[in-house]
Amino acid sequence: MNKAVIFGLNGVLLDSIPRYADAFCYACFEFNLDAPEKEFLMRDIGDLGLSEIITKHLPQLPTDQHKMFFRRCNSYVFDLIYEDIGERPLPGIVRSLETLQEENYTLGVFSGTIKEFVVPSLAQRGLLSFFVPDMIEARDLAKDCARTHKSIKPEKLSSLFNTLADKWDMDIDAAKQNVIVICDSQSDLEACKELNISAIHAHYSRPSRAVNYETMDTNIIYPSLLKAVKACRP
Repeated sequence: MNKAVIFGLNGVLLDSIPRYADAFCYACFEFNLDAPEKEFLMRDIGDLGLSEIITKHLPQLPTDQHKMFFRRCNSYVFDLIYEDIGERPLPGIVRSLETLQEENYTLGVFSGTIKEFVVPSLAQRGLLSFFVPDMIEARDLAKDCARTHKSIKPEKLSSLFNTLADKWDMDIDAAKQNVIVICDSQSDLEACKELNISAIHAHYSRPSRAVNYETMDTNIIYPSLLKAVKACRP
């Protein structure tokens, strides 16, 4: 039977939300701006894109400097996360991916993060081999720099479903019936709802609430990720 699980990246596979907040604060320091409270930033990361966060938290920053701030912030993200100074996979995620693979699930990733960062980040943490190469969709730096998460995520998910439909030789609506998305933000859920896709909403990406996939002991009652997936799509 054809079946797939698609994961978000930051806050789902990787406990990276605090590092994104740190990068934002470092960029504020570089621009001689007062940085917002880290906890408030962490509440918006994932739901909002960086451009939206800049507009919301830095109203004093001239609009003609937004693009430069965006680029400097991404540079700090690379330094903190993608050069192996930052986060590790969330507890139990490696075993969960192994189990899903053993159960013959096709595994994919979608993210509002720049794709040039996503693949190296997965590789450095030993996760890249779990995912089908053409099942990784993320932000294109050249085309998507100023776009919102809300506009990008449905497009990236749709691209993954087109890939699955081709692989499985079925139409897209049929393919959707065999897929679960694991996500952590409101924008992810809205994208799934827009596309009529089943989703497991993991509420653990907020401050001090990183999930342990071995127990799923935050807001999800399932004893394991596999059981959560099977409960939604046997």
